[in-house]
Amino acid sequence: MEILKTGIDGLVQWIPKTFSDQRGWFLETFKASALKPVIGDLTFSQDNVSFSKKNVIRGLHLQRGRSGQAKLVTVLLGKVLDVVVDLRTGSPTFG
Repeated sequence: MEILKTGIDGLVQWIPKTFSDQRGWFLETFKASALKPVIGDLTFSQDNVSFSKKNVIRGLHLQRGRSGQAKLVTVLLGKVLDVVVDLRTGSPTFG
C-alpha cells in the first residue's frame, strides 16, 4: 500500500497494491496496520458504496463534533474528481 500525503493536514491518499495471478486479482482497499502510522487508532464502523452515472455531481458533506466522520473514497472503475474543502478556521489551507 502506498500512502501519499497531500497539501491539507489530515488528508491522505492511499493507493492499494493489486495482487494478480492467472485467476484474476485481489486488492486490499483498507488495512488498519498499514495506515496506523498516518491515521492512528481507528474504529472502522461503516462502509458505503454508491454508483454514479457519467457527469453526476454528488453533494458536499460536512459533519462536526460527535457526528464527525472521516471519508474513504474508492474508485473501482473510471475516474473521479474528488474536491476537498478545508473548513477548519485557523488552518493554513482554510477555504
